[in-house]
Amino acid sequence: MSPYVRAQETAQAIVGELGEKPVMSIWQNLVPAGEPRAVMLALESLEGETSEVLVVGHMPLLGRVAHELCDAVSCGFALCTLMQFEYERGQWAFEGLWNCGEEM
Repeated sequence: MSPYVRAQETAQAIVGELGEKPVMSIWQNLVPAGEPRAVMLALESLEGETSEVLVVGHMPLLGRVAHELCDAVSCGFALCTLMQFEYERGQWAFEGLWNCGEEM
């Protein structure tokens, strides 16, 4: 999650709804002006360590990361959006998108 307080509050709220106690990490480069490739490399480095990762951060960085991950797939990433991707054998695949207020 981002080092910014608002993102940490959001992450805590989500974790509270999940009813689980996941490992939570702060990534210093998960800030609005961060580099999308740095986020992608950090996520890819987790392969084999975990099967699920929730990234809580900021625009425009997460919009730029989503654009990179979607590749040729058209995906609109707005504020308060959840996107699901799968990473397997070096390939990213877009799985779904939900905006706030929508049923997941």
